[in-house]
Amino acid sequence: MPATAGSPRELIDDLRKEEDSVGYAKRLRHGEIGKGLNDYDAIFTELKSVGFNGWISMTDGVNGFDELDRSAKFLRAKMKQHWGPA
Repeated sequence: MPATAGSPRELIDDLRKEEDSVGYAKRLRHGEIGKGLNDYDAIFTELKSVGFNGWISMTDGVNGFDELDRSAKFLRAKMKQHWGPA
C-alpha cells in the first residue's frame, strides 16, 4: 500500500532512509514507553497468540526516574490487559 502524507508508513519509510550502521535515525530520541510509534496492543496480542508467557524487559530511564516509572506502569497495565492479573 502506498504511503500517504503523514501516514505511519511514510514516516517509517523516511526513517529507514535515515538509518545508518550505528542504529537509530538521527531525528529519533529515546522516550517514554507507550508514547511513540510502537503499537503495544498489536505487539502483546501477537505475543499472546503464540503462547508467550515470559519476561518483558525494557531499557529506559534515559530521561530520569519519573519517565522510567511511567514506562514501567504502562507496560504492567498492558500486560494485565492482555494476560490478566499476575
